[in-house]
Amino acid sequence: MELAKLSLWIESLARNKPFTFLNAHLRCGNSLIGAWFFKEVDVSIGRRKSLRLHQLEFVPQEVFTKEEADLKKLNRKQLEDLAHGQQDFWGNFDLRKFLGKLIELRREIDRRATATPDDYRNKESLLRHLAESPEYQLLKAIGDAWCALWFWPRDVRKPTTREYRAYLKTLMENFLNSPLPTAQSLLPKPPQLISEERFWEIFFTVRKVAQKHRFFHWELEFPEVFLTEAPGFHAVLGNPPWEKIQVEDKQFFAGRREDIVSARTAAQRAKLIEVLREEDPLLYEEYQKTLYDTKCFSSFLRYSSQYPLTAQGHINYYAVFAERARTLMGRRDGRVGLIIPSGIATDNTTKEFFQSISESGELAFLYDFENREGLFNIHRSYKFCLFGLSGKGGERAELTFFLTRPEHLREEDRRFRLSPEDFRLLNPNTRTCPIFRRRSDADLTLKIYRHCPVLVDETRKDGNPWDIRFKQGLFNISSDSHLFRTREELEAEGYKLKGNIFVKAEEDVYLPLYEAKMITQFDHRHGDYKDLSERPFSRPLPSISTKELHNPNFVITPWYWVRLDNIDKNITEWPRLWFLGFRRITRAIDLYSCWFCFLPFVATTDTIPIIISKQCSNFNSLVVNYSARQKISGIHLDFFVVKQLPIFPPDFYSINHLLFAIPRILELTYTAWDMKPFADDIWAEADETLRSAIREQWEENAHETGGHKNATPPDWLEIIYSLKPNNPNKNVCPLPPFKWDEERRAQIRAELDAIFAHFYGLTRDEFAYILDTFPIVRRKDEERFGEYRTKRLCLEQYDRFDGQIPHPKPLDEKPITKVISLKEAQERKREKPTVTYEEIQEKLSPEYSLPKAAEPTSDYLSSENLERIKEKIFDFLVESNEAFSAEEIAEELKISLAICKKALTELAQIKIVKKIDNKFVLTE
Repeated sequence: MELAKLSLWIESLARNKPFTFLNAHLRCGNSLIGAWFFKEVDVSIGRRKSLRLHQLEFVPQEVFTKEEADLKKLNRKQLEDLAHGQQDFWGNFDLRKFLGKLIELRREIDRRATATPDDYRNKESLLRHLAESPEYQLLKAIGDAWCALWFWPRDVRKPTTREYRAYLKTLMENFLNSPLPTAQSLLPKPPQLISEERFWEIFFTVRKVAQKHRFFHWELEFPEVFLTEAPGFHAVLGNPPWEKIQVEDKQFFAGRREDIVSARTAAQRAKLIEVLREEDPLLYEEYQKTLYDTKCFSSFLRYSSQYPLTAQGHINYYAVFAERARTLMGRRDGRVGLIIPSGIATDNTTKEFFQSISESGELAFLYDFENREGLFNIHRSYKFCLFGLSGKGGERAELTFFLTRPEHLREEDRRFRLSPEDFRLLNPNTRTCPIFRRRSDADLTLKIYRHCPVLVDETRKDGNPWDIRFKQGLFNISSDSHLFRTREELEAEGYKLKGNIFVKAEEDVYLPLYEAKMITQFDHRHGDYKDLSERPFSRPLPSISTKELHNPNFVITPWYWVRLDNIDKNITEWPRLWFLGFRRITRAIDLYSCWFCFLPFVATTDTIPIIISKQCSNFNSLVVNYSARQKISGIHLDFFVVKQLPIFPPDFYSINHLLFAIPRILELTYTAWDMKPFADDIWAEADETLRSAIREQWEENAHETGGHKNATPPDWLEIIYSLKPNNPNKNVCPLPPFKWDEERRAQIRAELDAIFAHFYGLTRDEFAYILDTFPIVRRKDEERFGEYRTKRLCLEQYDRFDGQIPHPKPLDEKPITKVISLKEAQERKREKPTVTYEEIQEKLSPEYSLPKAAEPTSDYLSSENLERIKEKIFDFLVESNEAFSAEEIAEELKISLAICKKALTELAQIKIVKKIDNKFVLTE
């Protein structure tokens, strides 16, 4: 409070003017927890029956815990009784009149002069008089009583509605004209329907709980703001906490019990905590109280009806603060300005809030920043935003994303506007905000979505044409860890490894547990634990050799295995011996953002969500990846994002489309015997024309690569078939796996990407623009092939199909803005007479095509080339996630050691990297 006053005085300092008296306008308390004195709610009292009550006159059912089931049942009966012969609870107690008296007292304080110290003392005296007045104390006691219900101590019986109403009546009858007592005394008017002893027990419990949680009733503290014709503040500003409302065990026990902190799994940690009950009961009790308080706080936020749009899922402080700020703004000429995480516009838990403000036009601006340059003393991967609301509504929101400095706001091409209709088109389910780097990205993405609907439109009855369902992986890596077995454990118990399946008897089977790092696009054999003695938690797994990929018998080795019956319990509805899964952990700046892959019938962690569908579509196409990058704000590809990707429905595809795509997808997928059941199902459901196309594809592969003509299936394939003994399609496909060949796979993927570019109605320049938004793909191609091979192959195939595939009309027939070509964009930049640091950074953003940085031949190194090399180093360290010496980085990136050291020095100066034991790693 004192620091706030000092700060405001410094900002408003004027010569020969006294300091303003601010005490009445600076109030302290928990701004999230409080009562509203004129709020009415509908209370359910039975099937299709509800009762409208003043929120403060009854006890909500949600305040009772599972242990208080009897009280909850009694409270429900008392609520039902209120429906019969209900009378006005407040009677002659006029809440508005009481608050009106407080307004007069506050206005009197403001009217008094503040020229002398005596004036200040007089105002302080008036403010004390206000706080001690019966009106203020009684209203505060009523508000505190309702709030305390949510935080009631476990060792005191919680009141039900009848008892609570009797308590409030007693308060109003005894203290209408006198201050509340500080100690128990004889009541002038004895209570009815409640004993005097019980009254005082509730009274002092409420006072104790209110002091602990510092309830803050906005209408009581600022009645002149809310009891007007235009209620609400003119401006609400803030930088609220960015933390989830939950107890983090590691954080709680840090510095107290390091053995609990260092426990490897959640199950182990839970056992150690339970041991505290005997070893350290005081610490255990403190932990239990913290859990209880957090649970109470979460329950208040979820069920008090004050945060209906943001108190969902794992609640974050910033989200409920944003909703509270919107409530406080209220008036049409009000404004809100907050610094909060960018997830307010993109996260699933805030979708209803963002939908509400975007539909109403209250969203005025959202300027998103990455912390790469350390604007705040937080992790450099954090994304935050300047978030503004306008009370008048009807705004067409101005948006920017991926800024790293405030001055980037001046760049016109970074700023763009979206209407409520645009939000509906791009994200019809959540109405959350896409994240575009440039206005051209916004135009191009809108064009894509005008040609193609989302995968699942939850606003339509026919909005799931693929009949897709999702599963959040089959096992949680933490909470299900007790079900996992290592190789050493299974071998010690007598199990034998067949392929990558452990068996001991016919029906005693353990299947491998796949993690996200073990798969990639069209490749279920990407990472392997086979040669590792320890499980790396953050590093990528060793890659599979080309020789192993050529071997159709080769299967990857996991770290854990899971018993078959535990898998069957988790996915009883799926009859197939394969899954479609994808990597949940991803980023918009990774090699790709969508990593979908067909898998054998295995266990998966929650890092590989499962899609249940008998059909599949173009999830891995570059256009879908580009679209996903406009929606992924963090490190997760969540279901709500997947559902809103632009995916053509099944009836879009003609027979010729399927004859083209399915054989190619099968060659990319069916490269090993463990995917034979996938090929069997494709073959069984194909007609003769498609079977001929598949056989032709296989023979073409065999002709070019040598194929696996004489390959025989391994013995362990029968174990896979035995997992679903009633499988009608067993061994129906007569073809062995396709032989893995990098050149053919690159060509096939280019064909698929090109034909889908035509399907989405993209021009050649627009497709080239999308290709240039994958800088790591470019860099890897240039290092390996000396050119951006992926781009060349895709554009060659685009030209091959040009004129053969008619571009579809937009779904909504709206005019589409043509996106400028990359060449035009670069020529526009060359017209500028000078090049600033910000413009160099702009060129380095993923949507721009940059030539491979040439190695300088002299001692002079231009700032532009140095920036390119710094960017390459940054991308390399992000992708590898390991520490490297300057010599190793220089050798890996094919640059001179002197230049590499110079770039690393500058990156260290701005704290992008740090040096540890002569090795460089990204700063956390």
